[in-house]
Order: sequence, then structure tokens, then C-alpha cells
Amino acid sequence: MSQMKKAFICAAMLSIVFLAPSCKSSSSPSAIAEKFSKAMLNDDYATAEKLSTVESAKILQENEQMSKENPLPDSIKSLIKIATIKIINEKIENDTTASVVLKTVLPKEIMGKKENNETLALKKENGQWRIDIFGTMKKMMQEEGGGMQMQADDMSSDSLEETNPDSLGK
Repeated sequence: MSQMKKAFICAAMLSIVFLAPSCKSSSSPSAIAEKFSKAMLNDDYATAEKLSTVESAKILQENEQMSKENPLPDSIKSLIKIATIKIINEKIENDTTASVVLKTVLPKEIMGKKENNETLALKKENGQWRIDIFGTMKKMMQEEGGGMQMQADDMSSDSLEETNPDSLGK
């Protein structure tokens, strides 16, 4: 084997060793969760939808419409936009589901809170990790305790779509 060929193969192998982990990390559950959270903090629903399951994207579209109809005050928006996000934990549960715990830290308190820990559920869709809003809501209910467990088990997009928004909060 020629010296040039050996050098080329060696360079190619080094590239794979150093570049493969960086490619993987940009699509890891943690990376997707962080990008999604930053998009949501910045009202970037288009990006958030791309990082979500098809089912979750529908919910985000509805959420975007409500956000336009009832926008946050600019003073709160400016604080939210400079919040920092830190990955606390990533757990790949199996080949198709994962969860990521994030901590969001605001520069000052909003409604009595400066920090918030949140667990986002992810699932693979077409081979890519995507945010699963229904899974996230189910995890949230499970964390809140047994009283909400039955509701979490019954939760599906169909049941939420059938819910009359006017009946909420009554």
C-alpha cells in the first residue's frame, strides 16, 4: 500500500472518530430538547414544530394561535428570551423513547419563580428523536402523583381534541 493511500485512510479514520460524535450529539435527545426549549422561549414555533412529533406539532400550531391572541407582556418576553437552559439528565429508555430533564434559569423571578426543572419526553419518529408533548404531559402527571395517574394513562391526542376548551377552568 502506498504512503499516500495510508495517509488518506488514516485521515479518513481520524475524521470519523472526531466528527461522528459531534454529528450524533446534534441529534441526541438532549440536543433536541435544548433546541426545542430555546425555540419555545423565543416563540419560534416553526423550529419547535420541526423538532416535535407530527402529533405534537398539531398542538404547537394551536398553542401558537393562542399565543398570538393572548401575547405575554414585552417585559416578561425580554426576560424569558435571555433565560439559560441546562441539561440535568438524559435517559434513553429504549430504542424509541427517551426523557431529558432541563433546568431553565431566568435572570429574575417571574410569578415567584426564577428556576424551573422540566422533564421532556422524546420518541423516535422516522429514525429521529422528536419531542413528544403527550408523553411530556403524561410524565408531568405521573410526577405530580397518583391522583393524576389515571388521567395520564387515558391521555391521547384524540381525547384532547375532543375536549371543549370552554369547559376548561370551570
